[in-house]
Amino acid sequence: MQASEELDVLEREIKANLSSPRVDTISFLNLAFQKLRLIPFSVDVKRRVNCLIDIASQLYHQGQSTFDGVLPAALAVMLARDIDERALLRKALTVQAVVLYSTNNPGDALTALSEALEIAEEINDDFGKVAVWNNLGAAFYEAALYADSKDCFERASRLATGTATLRSLKAVALANVAVCCLHTQDFEAGLASVRDAVGLKHSPDTLAETLNRVFAEATYTRLLLALGRVAEASERAQISKELAAKAKSVRADISAACSEGLVEVYSGMGDVGLSRGMAALEKARAVKPSLRETLLALVQAHEKAGRPERALALHRELTLHIRKAQHDSIVRHQELHLQQLESASQFPEHLLVAKEAELSDKIAAQTAGTKQGDLLEQIAFTAEMRDDPTGEHCYRVGKLASLLAQALGQTDDACETIDLAARLHDIGKVGIPDSLMQKPQPLSDGERQILKTHAATGADLLAKTKV
Repeated sequence: MQASEELDVLEREIKANLSSPRVDTISFLNLAFQKLRLIPFSVDVKRRVNCLIDIASQLYHQGQSTFDGVLPAALAVMLARDIDERALLRKALTVQAVVLYSTNNPGDALTALSEALEIAEEINDDFGKVAVWNNLGAAFYEAALYADSKDCFERASRLATGTATLRSLKAVALANVAVCCLHTQDFEAGLASVRDAVGLKHSPDTLAETLNRVFAEATYTRLLLALGRVAEASERAQISKELAAKAKSVRADISAACSEGLVEVYSGMGDVGLSRGMAALEKARAVKPSLRETLLALVQAHEKAGRPERALALHRELTLHIRKAQHDSIVRHQELHLQQLESASQFPEHLLVAKEAELSDKIAAQTAGTKQGDLLEQIAFTAEMRDDPTGEHCYRVGKLASLLAQALGQTDDACETIDLAARLHDIGKVGIPDSLMQKPQPLSDGERQILKTHAATGADLLAKTKV
């Protein structure tokens, strides 16, 4: 079979899986990526890039193996940049950003989205602009920066006018605004936003749209419950359940089950609802992108059911999950970065040659420890932003520490190291759930104990990364 024919077959299989996911979707997508790498890079680069984008996107939507999308997305960006296809590069950068912020790498995600937005503005790509603003909001949301997140989603909503495709994106943006309102406890505003979102897109057309609608209905349900409108919440939870059956995604099943369980708890069927919620939690423990929201829903359910001890235990699990996710993501992203550098077979030779000087400069300027330090500093800044919206506190501490070191006669290198170390002093806050960090009411004794673990979390994180 000729290389072009092999690409034809792969493209058809990937598209077919996009419309109707197979049982072995994760294995199929990883195998498809391996096969793509074996086809000569000179063969129809544009189609190859689109295949890589589809692979990365599907791995994200499945949820069980989002990290597997990092390399396909990176290769898509590299190839699109090489052939100077600006619209295609914008699309690849956006998908790369989605994979990155979903795997706890918000710094690189924001860098990719910034470039994607520049391209969208340059080529006057209205769809691209809205997609980028939506994903900028999602990146801030993952960092628990809800005010910034809401601003981005509202910007996307204002831009999304005109075509049916843009109206579909507007629905996503409005639903995302509602999620932010849920976290900031602005329930009435959130309800108005999610109602508008659902009104814009009554019947989702694609699997991705169906998944987004399931998430929107989950938000709708929780907002109604927060306002005491249980009967209406029950209706939305039923819609979510029906849509989840069509979404063909474990993440949709988990979300719908949580909605149904919450409604049952609020309807006085505590044991039934909690049992359903805990079954969803077992699934979510294997699908990491769903675990945070599932745990938050279960905390809410147990509080409503009058079981504060169990609610606190789930809050502690949430703390451990956030902490472990940060640890694992740092290590995994470093491994993938080294894999990209060491595995020449993943990238076309002429691109590796063109990049050799740039990579050599980076390696000379940044040791592995410095790379770790940069990533940790991004995480520390993100953690600080949750407590101090200006983000200035950590930099003030770093500057004061370096000035003291300088006054004591330390070398310039030592002062820089002390500056970085001081900026990392509150990095452990990434391990504290945002529901505790931003809780307006006084904390209970148990919640205070969780909050106090941030110092030990930071020490453990730094020890494991060996900075």
